[in-house]
Amino acid sequence: MGKGGQSRGGGRAPGRVVDESERAVERESRREVTVGDVVELTVSDLPGAGYRWEVPALPPGLAVVEDDWVQPDPPPGVGAGRARVLRIRADRTGEYVVRLELRRPWEAAPARVSEVPVSVTAPAGP
Repeated sequence: MGKGGQSRGGGRAPGRVVDESERAVERESRREVTVGDVVELTVSDLPGAGYRWEVPALPPGLAVVEDDWVQPDPPPGVGAGRARVLRIRADRTGEYVVRLELRRPWEAAPARVSEVPVSVTAPAGP
């Protein structure tokens, strides 16, 4: 996933770990939001090569509310990556991990994996 996922709050520095398939998992910065907020994650697909970032499953408490292409100015050249914004709404308090996989639909294993920790708290009282 490209740098530039946005939301309110900050977090710890990104790092790399290895998952059970020995594929490197990129850890993105923690997003800290309140219930009802939307986390924006910007990813860079490679449509000319067949690669697209996917969210295989979201944990209960989070929901994708929008998945749109970013229209660059000027448009990218042939074979260039194409930016997309995923907007994920936080519906319940909790600690979550959004897993993103860069994959081709005809391949079993993802080419890259990125995980974004999301911390959702209750809104401040009146």
